[in-house]
Amino acid sequence: MIVKLPTSGGECELLVVNESRSRGSNQVPELGALLCYGAPAAARVSGVEADYFLEEQVKRLSSSADVLAAVLVPSGVGNSGGTFSPLRWRQDMSTAVEYLTSEVGVPEVCLVGYELASIEALSLGPDLDKVAGVATISTVATLPPYGLSSEALGEQLRSLGVAVPASEESISAWTGEFAVLDPARTAPRLGRKPWLVVHGQDDQAISETRVRQLLEEVAGIGELHVVTAGGESLRADPRVLALLVGWLDRIRG
Repeated sequence: MIVKLPTSGGECELLVVNESRSRGSNQVPELGALLCYGAPAAARVSGVEADYFLEEQVKRLSSSADVLAAVLVPSGVGNSGGTFSPLRWRQDMSTAVEYLTSEVGVPEVCLVGYELASIEALSLGPDLDKVAGVATISTVATLPPYGLSSEALGEQLRSLGVAVPASEESISAWTGEFAVLDPARTAPRLGRKPWLVVHGQDDQAISETRVRQLLEEVAGIGELHVVTAGGESLRADPRVLALLVGWLDRIRG
């Protein structure tokens, strides 16, 4: 089921999948998993419909972990309206959590943020009581993201098909927004909430050393898994799916 959620930029898309055991009895699962892949992994090809949801993988996650799974396509990506900004993506996630808990009726939700969306997931997790845990995949551990200025990041996102603001002033404001979402400040606030960190051993965009330093700086909070021969995009890696299933199983109890 695809639903449209109101955002500051218009609407964003949310795919909701329930392949859990509860489905047969028309019950809502005890736990939800909200995934956000962030920006596309590659530029959109003309005439080819991009799969922003990885629907088959999400169905396997729902059935294997016995959870309700949902994928958020944030502002500026795919058919979601508006333009990218760090705080806007955070608000998109918050709106999706509110929908899943209030409208769908899932008691608690785990956030799963990939790549650039990992920053927003890590920031939002401590602030919402109904977030039971946070998983960050290909975690952006230090700022600025990927060592890029706001202007360079805007160009990169634009090349991937993400809608970015037209004004230089709006793009320059990203620097301040990212500072608010700095993982070094937000991760320690997770407290006792579980934090799963998955990183590709061969990730050229973010070094494993930086990810380990982040975990050390926040006094050992976080459960790190390094995927052998994993690259910069782990969103379709079956090993990551298996890690998520096991982690969600433990949270659900």
